[in-house]
Amino acid sequence: MFIRDNHRHAWARAAIACALLTACDADPEPESSATGGDDGTIADVEPPRAWAPLSDPLAWAPVAASDDPFADERPAEVVCAAEDGWRREAEGVEIDTGACNYLALSQPLPRALAAGEPLRISAWWQNLIATAPAEGHIAVAVDGVVVWEERVAIPGPADARDLIFAAPEGAPAGAPITLHLHNHGANTWRFQGLFAGEPAPTGE
Repeated sequence: MFIRDNHRHAWARAAIACALLTACDADPEPESSATGGDDGTIADVEPPRAWAPLSDPLAWAPVAASDDPFADERPAEVVCAAEDGWRREAEGVEIDTGACNYLALSQPLPRALAAGEPLRISAWWQNLIATAPAEGHIAVAVDGVVVWEERVAIPGPADARDLIFAAPEGAPAGAPITLHLHNHGANTWRFQGLFAGEPAPTGE
């Protein structure tokens, strides 16, 4: 998968500042700097003229084990109650892994998604701590297909992601969008959303 990382360190500083202030007034526009995939190829995905949300931060709901595309990472007992381990907010879903040992949330895709369509995710996390070296795993799947994931070393600094990439496969309207997160340690993560590029109006 080839992903364009839009100046993640500047976005990290902005996201962390927003977190400390509890809200952001505006969504930063993705920049054009890029990093390659595992084979060094640069992603050929240009930012569209506008972004439309595919996920509603207030619509996330827990996923049953039988419907979880990340079930092989699921612990025997999931302890992650709403408003304790995770909470819905207008700016996104906030997760406290001190009270949530495993997160799997889902909501339906609002419209059909085409393979190759430009997608964007925004997420950030505060300083990551643990009593022993560990790893955090955050990921998004659409219709059971992982469209983005990252494994983050713990302990580690606060950081953020604002990424543009191509949808690896298409999916029908109503297919599940799944948000997955787990790590060792009491840490705070925020997933702001999954977005799709809006095409230019006909005639432009």
